[in-house]
Amino acid sequence: MASRKWYKLVLIGRKGDGKSATGNTVLGEPLFQPSVSANSLVCVDKTSDHPLTSSNAKAKTSQPPLTSSNAKVTVIDTPGLFNTDIDKKDIESELSKIFDFEFIAKDGGIDAFLFVLRIGRFTAELRNTIKYCQELFGTDVMKYSICVFTGLDDLEFDGDNFQDYIAQLPEDIAAMLPKIRLSINNRAKDDLVMQAQRAAILQAVDTHRNSTKKYTYRKLPRESSMKCKPDTKDVFGKHCTEITPTIAGPVTLLSYKKQEL
Repeated sequence: MASRKWYKLVLIGRKGDGKSATGNTVLGEPLFQPSVSANSLVCVDKTSDHPLTSSNAKAKTSQPPLTSSNAKVTVIDTPGLFNTDIDKKDIESELSKIFDFEFIAKDGGIDAFLFVLRIGRFTAELRNTIKYCQELFGTDVMKYSICVFTGLDDLEFDGDNFQDYIAQLPEDIAAMLPKIRLSINNRAKDDLVMQAQRAAILQAVDTHRNSTKKYTYRKLPRESSMKCKPDTKDVFGKHCTEITPTIAGPVTLLSYKKQEL
């Protein structure tokens, strides 16, 4: 019997760009709550209970699924970067806990970061967000990432299309972003559209991991002063965190809680 596919994904990006909603699209149901992941790390581990459809959302005919119906998908949602409601040190501390998960530290690493950006103007904050991700996860982090643009519905409402939008990327941003880029509408009401978007993301992950090794753990700064080199490989100790599992039907939710000192 063929082994079950397992997708291990980490959502990163700015507050308000749709990270949690994108995680829900990948999982196929609303399991992430932005109010929770805005301040702390949240991991949802789910086994798909229905086949995925073709990436062509307009096709109504039945087609062979792109991914087996029992694929396992694990998604880690992270606090939004440049969230002014949270101290920078607390954001970095939460991000470092990604590597406390045993399946990340010991089982081959992360298949892909989903770098979530909302379609809009290309600002200095976008450039700073990319650079900040490189500081945190290493200068080559975008090589291990897939760029997911949200807000496709707004773009189409204005009569534009994603290909033309990408063609307008400033050269410096285009060079910094991941090479695999796709756009989604997290507010779509049509189940076939949502399934197709989910299939497209996981198909992009398949394409990505066929061409790139998994991202293995790297040491993130405990302090915002960046005392350690971003490319130093290490696993953080668990002296400041504990993992509390909560079982809810077929979904395992893992959330971190700080220990009382």
